[in-house]
Formats: sequence, C-alpha cells, structure tokens
Amino acid sequence: MALTLTLVLIYIVAIVLAFWLIKRIIKVVIAIAIITLIFFALMGTLVYKDLVDVTFNVKDDIMVVLTENGDILSGFQVKGGEPQFFDRQQRAALAASYGEKDYAAMLGDNRRLFLMDMNGVIQVEEPEIRAGTSVFKGTDVITALGSPTVSDDVKGKITLALFTTYYLQSPGFEIDRIKDGTFDSYPRTASFKALSYAPLGLVKTLAKKAAEKGSQAKNALTQRLTEEFKSMKEQQNASVSA
Repeated sequence: MALTLTLVLIYIVAIVLAFWLIKRIIKVVIAIAIITLIFFALMGTLVYKDLVDVTFNVKDDIMVVLTENGDILSGFQVKGGEPQFFDRQQRAALAASYGEKDYAAMLGDNRRLFLMDMNGVIQVEEPEIRAGTSVFKGTDVITALGSPTVSDDVKGKITLALFTTYYLQSPGFEIDRIKDGTFDSYPRTASFKALSYAPLGLVKTLAKKAAEKGSQAKNALTQRLTEEFKSMKEQQNASVSA
C-alpha cells in the first residue's frame, strides 16, 4: 500500500514538473519567436527603405559600371536625370581604381555606385534591348557588349537598359544577383547587407513592393533614350516621304 502511494505521489510530482517545464519551454519558444519577428520586421523595414531609395531616387547622382574579369566593359553616370556614357579613357581610369577595389575613388561626387558583373548579365533570359535605332536580342546583347566594333555609346545604352529593366524593375532577379555576388553597391547599404540574414522570400516580397513604388525610376532614366529613338524614327520617315 505504501509503495503504491509513493508511486502515485511520484507520478503526480512528475506530471507537475513536466507541466511546469513545458510551460517554461513554451514561454521561451514564444519569446524567441517574438524576438525573431521583431528582428526580421526591423530588418525588413531597413531593406524596404533602401530598395525604395534605389528604385525611386536612383535617377540622379549614381554610377553604374559593367565589369568582366577585372575589366570595365561599359558604364554611365546619371546627372540631372540624364545618363552620361563613359568613353574609353573614362573606363580606363575607372578600371585602375576598380582593380585596387578603391570604390570611393570610382564613386567621385556621385551618391551611389552599382557594380554589374557579366556573369550576372548572362543570367537574363531572352533579353531584348533597344539602343538608338538598334535592337539586340538574346546572345546578341552579350556579343555587343564584348565587341570592339560596337561604340561606347551603344554599350552604355545597353547597360542602362539592362540596369533599369532587368535589375531595378525585376526585384527577384536583382536579389538573386546580389546573393550570387554578381551585383553589388557602394556604399553597401541595408538591402545588400541584410540578404545574408533575412529570409529570401521576405526580402523578395519587400523588393517587389519597392519596385512597384519606384516604377518612375525606370522612366526617369530611359525617357531621354525613348525620345531620342522617336526623334530619329521621325527623321527617317520624313526622309523616306521626301
């Protein structure tokens, strides 16, 4: 009888202890979950603000360079809302600083430097780029960027179109390129740093929202090229009519 009572008491005490431990564990799990949610919410806010800044305010005082194997194939900077494409001398000067990873020297008086690597550009599926009166499709885009017979101006326009269409306006693609190291920024701000920690799905969702809010950035950068193309087309039609 005494043994039975002892066993019953041990059983009751074990249940009470188990219940107490489970409650403590549940509290810890809940606390960890809340802290994690707060952390990612704050991280997401930083990423979102940075992505909005990139897409919405990227229209001025930025520099974009396209690199391959330590060399700079093309690039441009945006001043007063209009792109200025780099010539051979400018690319050579930038390449010297790029080789030393002196991004501050490359940045100059610009607000933001973006580095696009060709290993990322080749991931674009079936690109179609209009540069002036020329249209480049598929592998022709890559061929043109690496060709010595294509002018720096045309290469710059191709790079501009790639940047605005397949990076700024395609957040999933842009984030994949940041993750694989073929797209970077100087200064390296929140959206680039946070990708090492934040869940990819969360960041892509935030990036999509930022791209939707910042859709005007693409128009700001490409408006002049579009107008230029239309003007040249009108001139051609006028010549044919005459």
